[in-house]
Amino acid sequence: MFSTNNKFSKILVSIAVIIISTTAAAAAQKQYKLKGDAPEGSKIKTIDAISTIPFNKNYKALSAEQKEIFKATYGGLASGEIPPFPKKGTQVIYRPIIKAHKEIARSGNLFLVAMVNEKGKVENVSVYESPAESMTQLATNVLFNTAFDPASCNGKPCKMEFPFEFKLRQQEKQQQYNN
Repeated sequence: MFSTNNKFSKILVSIAVIIISTTAAAAAQKQYKLKGDAPEGSKIKTIDAISTIPFNKNYKALSAEQKEIFKATYGGLASGEIPPFPKKGTQVIYRPIIKAHKEIARSGNLFLVAMVNEKGKVENVSVYESPAESMTQLATNVLFNTAFDPASCNGKPCKMEFPFEFKLRQQEKQQQYNN
């Protein structure tokens, strides 16, 4: 009987360790916020986007963990491959799209893939999802005008895709309640 309880105790301890480790890993992934303008009459800025990767850093300035998070979106880069990344961080893509979204105000998923050449220039953009034609045009234009650090394959600049996905939320009208 003692050995059965001992086995059961070991199983419970193992489960607890897994739960604690998983919770700690999830909590360790810091979230970065891209803040917008404060609504009229307020000093509190809106949070326009959230990511596990800082918006204002280029690829070289990311931590090893942040690089791995970004590389995971590719689902199979070789160890000697580095994906293309905006030279001034992803904020140069997010900010104009967020600004336009406030005008267009259509919710939905925006998913584009830019082909970035060996010189860091976008050659073409494939659009897989977009909530509106006007958003498609704007986002495509933003990607074509973004300067990238090119991908690297075994230490040499190479051509590679850059995925961009952003869930556009429905813009809510501000309501004010007074007593």
